[in-house]
Amino acid sequence: MDWSNTSVAANFSIALTKLKATNTPYLGSLFVNPGGPGGSGTAAVYTAGAELSLLVNGQYDIVGWDPRGVNLTTPGVNCFTSALADYTFELGGGASSGLLDLPSNLSSAPNKIRGDLLGQLRRKIASYKALGQLCEKESGEMLAYVGTANVVKDLDYISQKLDGPNGRINLYALSYGTVIGQYLAVMLPASRIGRVILDGVVDAATWSSYSSARLFAPGVSDVDKIFKKFAQSCIASGPSCALSSLRTASRIESSILTLIDTLYASPAAAPSTAAPGGIVTAEFARYTLYQGLYSSASWPLLAEAFAYALEGNYVGLLTAAPQLSTTYTQAAKTSDAQAYASWAIACADSKPYNKRHPAPPVNKVTDLIWSTLLNQSSVAGEAQFPFGLCDQFPVASKSYYSGSLTLAKNTLDTPILLLSNSLDPATPLSGALAAYKNLGLTNARVVEQNGTSHTTFAQPSTCVAMMVAEFYLAGTVPSAGHSHCVVETLPFQ
Repeated sequence: MDWSNTSVAANFSIALTKLKATNTPYLGSLFVNPGGPGGSGTAAVYTAGAELSLLVNGQYDIVGWDPRGVNLTTPGVNCFTSALADYTFELGGGASSGLLDLPSNLSSAPNKIRGDLLGQLRRKIASYKALGQLCEKESGEMLAYVGTANVVKDLDYISQKLDGPNGRINLYALSYGTVIGQYLAVMLPASRIGRVILDGVVDAATWSSYSSARLFAPGVSDVDKIFKKFAQSCIASGPSCALSSLRTASRIESSILTLIDTLYASPAAAPSTAAPGGIVTAEFARYTLYQGLYSSASWPLLAEAFAYALEGNYVGLLTAAPQLSTTYTQAAKTSDAQAYASWAIACADSKPYNKRHPAPPVNKVTDLIWSTLLNQSSVAGEAQFPFGLCDQFPVASKSYYSGSLTLAKNTLDTPILLLSNSLDPATPLSGALAAYKNLGLTNARVVEQNGTSHTTFAQPSTCVAMMVAEFYLAGTVPSAGHSHCVVETLPFQ
């Protein structure tokens, strides 16, 4: 459990899934991590392993692992006695989604709205404090050991068991998984680093800072721009977009934002068991919009949901509502879904507060989020705020990485590929550029694709696919530090 203290008797059992290589010459293991934190690598192999294997000509074993606390790895991060207890907590207004019940037009009554924001944050912070205590009760001391530094050491151990002590770690990681990749590069000897691709890059320096830094980090700086692209693409596509009857992109934008403002002022009745209390609020509309903007592939469904909502049918906006996938009786016998493993991992990776740098009070948290709403995204400016509440997490991390996140130039013999869309709703291009600088410039290459989704994997192009294949098969990297690719398939097509 604790790589730095073997006297800790407890262990993690790490779950692995391997899709075997089908071709020669065999090039070793290619590890995959889908992000999160809390994403399952074993599940990723089932859903995308065959696609990745095809891209690398079947010459790698595609290996997914569930990081500490996640999915099939045991012990898991459990915060409730059952799935039913989790559902009840969230149904009662618990932690749930990262978005709040706010309007899009913050200037209509700024003092009132800001006061409302403060009140909602007070309730959410109290909820997260209770959640932290529940997590500690159910999961105990293991919560201190789920940080990324330990995940890297686990991966190093697994790699040596699979590929021998002289093998190298080859990795394809998305989103939060890019933090694993950056830690990997600075924590292990260069001789252990093989061919590594990081897609949708998180700025590891911000990630490992005080958790309050996540409240104003540029994670959502592209959201409103992507919203505009969504509206423009809808009009360009014609009848294949359910909102194209509004005739202009500006009318699509204004109609959706006005709907959000209307639901903020007056929640709507929703005669559905999926709607808590039978109502739909601005929170549900904002969450549906934000999640729908994550991938351009989901834009047709997003347009359809809002087309119905504009006609008074709000069922498509209930994506944020707590759901049970089984009966109450069965849910009472089923373990919770480890939905808050992400929070536990994020807090294990956060710099500890101290007397010289205490956690910000709720008024300051409100200031930070208000600024992000005004300056980055009125649609989803507060989306990262749960990751900024680590002062409410009761278990002190014993897996925080406090070392350097930089490499000297010419450290790696094979540069790391940093993939990014030009616009990304969660990990903007600035994350890849920051990693490029921190990794010592010569040790990395940035490949920018003119997409609008979270990760290039979610919006593939022939250009990026060819670069990925050539990289894993021959170690070939672009000569330029910053290259560009173009997406061929447009949204709604």
